[in-house]
Amino acid sequence: MSRVVATSLNLVFLIGSALGQSGFVNQNLGKMNDEERAVLRKGFKLPDSATITEVKKRSFAPGAPLKLCLETILDPDVRQDVANWIAEWNQKEPDQSRRLEIVADSLQADVSVLRYVRPPPPNSLISKLVFTDPQGNSQAPLLAYSYLMVRKSDALEILWRKVSGTYQGEHKLSAKVLANELKDLMKERGKR
Repeated sequence: MSRVVATSLNLVFLIGSALGQSGFVNQNLGKMNDEERAVLRKGFKLPDSATITEVKKRSFAPGAPLKLCLETILDPDVRQDVANWIAEWNQKEPDQSRRLEIVADSLQADVSVLRYVRPPPPNSLISKLVFTDPQGNSQAPLLAYSYLMVRKSDALEILWRKVSGTYQGEHKLSAKVLANELKDLMKERGKR
């Protein structure tokens, strides 16, 4: 079994490099597969017939604040870090059309933010790695699935998707990845 000593900042780089070299990302994570769609359908209580599509571009008209739902981010630390980033963003943005508003219902939101983790497939290269976190504890790797999406009553539109390596307890980098995508979305919205 390989041992990798990693801080939370370089962990994703190390896992990404290992995954990229193995071809694992291209085959199993680069594109959404049926198992991932099934997880999303189950999580959103959608029927098996519900469509889940990846959308290249979607524009959100400026005007009112963009409504966000922090949907089922199971790690409360990631949820709180993203909520804190949203509060900081809103303090710096006097323009109402560039503000973000957190709503509880994803069907009322313009965009849902989602993150969940799962163990890697047992036969994958990443499953054989062991990580040492900043506190010196050995950690088994996990895969973090992160999304920005639009939820409809019978469908999901994926605006952005990222699968990256992480470990139990890591939250700052995961929240930063989501915050950076929200920032990019708001910058794009501001250009309209």
